[in-house]
Amino acid sequence: MVASRDVFPNSTDIIYVPANEDELNALHRIRCYPRTTDDMGLTITTGRIEDFRIREYLHHSIDSKPWVPVIYSQHWVRGNPNLHWQATTSNGKPACLEVTPETIKKTIPRGNYVLIKRISANDDRTGRCNPCVLMEDMDIPGDFWGIDNHLQVFGAKEGVLSKSQAIQLSNFLMSSDVDHYLRLVSGTTQLNKDDLLQLRYPEFVDGN
Repeated sequence: MVASRDVFPNSTDIIYVPANEDELNALHRIRCYPRTTDDMGLTITTGRIEDFRIREYLHHSIDSKPWVPVIYSQHWVRGNPNLHWQATTSNGKPACLEVTPETIKKTIPRGNYVLIKRISANDDRTGRCNPCVLMEDMDIPGDFWGIDNHLQVFGAKEGVLSKSQAIQLSNFLMSSDVDHYLRLVSGTTQLNKDDLLQLRYPEFVDGN
């Protein structure tokens, strides 16, 4: 039997209905973690590049004009957090964005981030949450990067997320507990910002 406090917690208006013992145990463990995104100084935003709105500025290569790379969900494989940027994605999308006064507003400064695919297949065995780490020292050109609208972005409210924090955050988001929790709180295969804000997080060891 599931206790009423597990279904109707006092701290939220969300109703939790664990389908099995794994989901119930994951719910208990997640709730015991001490941190929130806010007190860790983290932000969660949705990528601002909607390619169908700016097709005329997207190219497979640009030689004579300033441009920035666009990161798409196709730049990494589910279950593998390693990102490999290419000017053309695996499904043929152009990933070079011509810089204009309007398009540059949709970019983020080069830095350390954790990216998450917003959409997953309902039977995806790699988990509901498929993060990757985007590092400032990666071999990706540009001082600014565009992030596709199908991605959620963890970053720092002030300054730059440390490499250590980014890696620890990515590893946590890949855990089975997070997968069980997100399947419990999200009734769809779309991972929304609010779902990630509901999570509690462990204490990450700060580092460079």
